[in-house]
Formats: sequence, structure tokens, C-alpha cells
Amino acid sequence: MTNDKHLEAELEQALELVAKQRGQRLATAIRPILLANLERGRVYYYLNGHTSAQVQEYVWRVADIYERLNSYIYHLSSAANTNQRRMGAAVQADPTVGV
Repeated sequence: MTNDKHLEAELEQALELVAKQRGQRLATAIRPILLANLERGRVYYYLNGHTSAQVQEYVWRVADIYERLNSYIYHLSSAANTNQRRMGAAVQADPTVGV
């Protein structure tokens, strides 16, 4: 457990650097991802699989992936929500739609 707390503190320090260099919004957005990855063992897996890897490198990697995919995922989510609303309206207009 102490190891988790130590690694969590390193993640928080790395997040402070992300906030300073790339913006607080990004740091805030990736924090829950990093904590979930820590809880699920993904941070350890990454660090153990890359002999010279540092926590800061892992945090930058997550930030890069988040920035690259966030708008795409948002677009997919928006499209799915739009389709659900359309389907709901169609079902209200004609209850046999989708059956």
C-alpha cells in the first residue's frame, strides 16, 4: 500500500508539471484516468515493461493519447446520442420503428 501512495504522489507531481506546461484543463481531465490506471495496475505494468520509464513519461503518454483521442471519442459519443434521440423521436411517431 505504501508503494501505491508513493506512486500516487509521483503521479500528482507529474500532473502539476502537465498543468504548468500544457494547461490545468488537461491535467484535470487525465487525473481520473491516471488514478484508475494506478488502481488497475496499468501504471506498474507500464513502468515494469519499460526499463528506463519514469512516472513523468507515463503521464505525458496518457496526456498525449487523451489529446489525440478525446475529440474523436466526443464526436462518436455525440453522434451516438444524436442517433438515440432520433430513434426515440421515430419510435414516438411510429411505435413499430426498430421492431
